[in-house]
Amino acid sequence: TFLVGPYSESLVYVIPEPTIDTSTAIVRVYESATSGNFTTYSNIVEATVINDDTTLYILKEAPNGFYELSFGDGITLGKSPESGNKVVVDYLKTNGTLANTAKVFVPSSSVAVNGVNYELAISTVTSALGGSDEESIDSIRKNAPFQYAAQNRMVTAADYSTLVLRNFSTQIKDIKAWGGEDALKPRFGAIYLSIVFEDGIPESTQTATKTAIVELAKQLSIISFDLVFEDPITTFLESNVFFQFNPQLTTLSLNSIQSEVNTVVENYFANTVGEFDKAFRRSNLLTLVDDVSPAVLSSRADIKMQQRITPSSIVQDFNLRFPASILEPDDINYVVTTTTFIFNSKVCMIRNRLNTNKLEVVSITDQVIQIDNIGSYNPTAGTLNITGLSVESVVGGVDFLKISLVPSNQSSIITERNDIVVYDNGPSFTSGIITTST
Repeated sequence: TFLVGPYSESLVYVIPEPTIDTSTAIVRVYESATSGNFTTYSNIVEATVINDDTTLYILKEAPNGFYELSFGDGITLGKSPESGNKVVVDYLKTNGTLANTAKVFVPSSSVAVNGVNYELAISTVTSALGGSDEESIDSIRKNAPFQYAAQNRMVTAADYSTLVLRNFSTQIKDIKAWGGEDALKPRFGAIYLSIVFEDGIPESTQTATKTAIVELAKQLSIISFDLVFEDPITTFLESNVFFQFNPQLTTLSLNSIQSEVNTVVENYFANTVGEFDKAFRRSNLLTLVDDVSPAVLSSRADIKMQQRITPSSIVQDFNLRFPASILEPDDINYVVTTTTFIFNSKVCMIRNRLNTNKLEVVSITDQVIQIDNIGSYNPTAGTLNITGLSVESVVGGVDFLKISLVPSNQSSIITERNDIVVYDNGPSFTSGIITTST
């Protein structure tokens, strides 16, 4: 609570609390210290029209971590509280992510009605979610220019992603927006949004958030665009890294160097992929591997792209799109392979026929073809189609199949639109080859 002194213009009120959830702040200005009449002020970031009588507040973090509350100047930034007014700020404090997934709650007391105490029965509808730590310096450095450029209106695709992230940051982990002219099937007059929600956000909340985003766009968009939501497409990357190791150039063993190389590989993927607009570049990875030790003379890596499907005993079709083109078939190596499943009581897999892009189901033990045409892949378009697949079960204690294939260019995989690439260390490995060459 603050009392407005005799000089009310341009006052700044410091709230000595570094853990405010600013999205929950409610600012009320009372006529006097004892009056019950008040006006609720709105956050300036939500304003669409501002004049000298608009009741707005500005809440921002100070360099010391506390929060500063200020108001308009009575001219261009809205109305300012007058001398003798009382300012009351209500807010929630937050511990970031610590409360996420909380689902067991116990009442602290009973409720008395007409002198009778009633025990409360609590049932959890949704686990606690949406808590996040404060934005990092790197994130601010990246997003602040777009926040400023957007000027609280939606014109470009970047404006849409920036303002949506600003208003729903506690629920959204990552977001990507692009114009309909850049879609796979161009759709002019549309803005596409792809959203990665925070872990634990239920489907109902995701749907409600998308509805709220549409309403926000109606308020802030300058031009009437259709808003289209596209789910993110996750493509896993598999890496087989080989390096030449000269034991004469180090006191460490091959196993020690191999462990260090493996750590470098995992750290590279953790730091460079996993979000929209993040690309994989093999040369950067191999440079890090070569720098592990003078005993690492050279290195190379085989890269595969992988997506996952969930088959069942019901006949299903699957259409997959990868972020890069696929290697043309040849008569020596299989371009497409999958993990195993049970079909006709046999352990089987899907692969392409040699020298063709047609897919087949083959048993692992005797290499007998069970289905000679289960689909195909398009090397140039980077698409793969499976038609009429039905399995008895998936081997390995999971419910999904991994479909792995070789990209036409293993040197780089660049994501566009709603593509995200992440690392799968399950089938990936590193291997050192001992040599005495210098």
